[in-house]
Amino acid sequence: AHLPGDARLAAERAAGVSSLRAAHPVASAGAGERRPLGESNAHAASARKPRAAEAAAVDCGGEENPHPPRKTAVVPTLAYLTTDELASAPAYMKSRLSLEKMNSAVDEVQVALCRKYELMRAPTRSLSLEQKKAQSGYKQLELEHPKLKGLLFISEEDLRTARHVRQDQTGKNILSVLRHVQRLKEVSAGGLKCWFMV
Repeated sequence: AHLPGDARLAAERAAGVSSLRAAHPVASAGAGERRPLGESNAHAASARKPRAAEAAAVDCGGEENPHPPRKTAVVPTLAYLTTDELASAPAYMKSRLSLEKMNSAVDEVQVALCRKYELMRAPTRSLSLEQKKAQSGYKQLELEHPKLKGLLFISEEDLRTARHVRQDQTGKNILSVLRHVQRLKEVSAGGLKCWFMV
């Protein structure tokens, strides 16, 4: 079925994100439960994400998976923003961004991370030529920029097809807010902007 943008993202996430899912699932270390939009920090504080080592492994769709495959790339779940967190961002930074748009952007970042690290962990022999080139490019980027090694990150290239998190003014504001509320941090790799999970 053809779904509108944000609904498609949610469905894609629930379905396991990509066609590599069946053969190469990516575990996602719990980041606390997804909270209803607008829930205050007072209620959310106790649900903050635990350390990855302490969290139960779940797949990218969020379902419990007590017995993940031996070789998995652990992608923690980015917590949605709360009303209070968005309100804490300076007016010049958040502009007219709504909580709904910010959390749709969180979904886009999560999907991009899951797609990337599924591809990174996939055996080369199972990939198409285009996927092999992408996988090689990711590995080369880490080799050329050691400061990226060990980080779970995405770059401008990974977000070029995103609906909300693009390199236009709105997308830049979204990324600024995500940095402000400590969901992401930014690092430059040879002029390429990258964002890694906090």
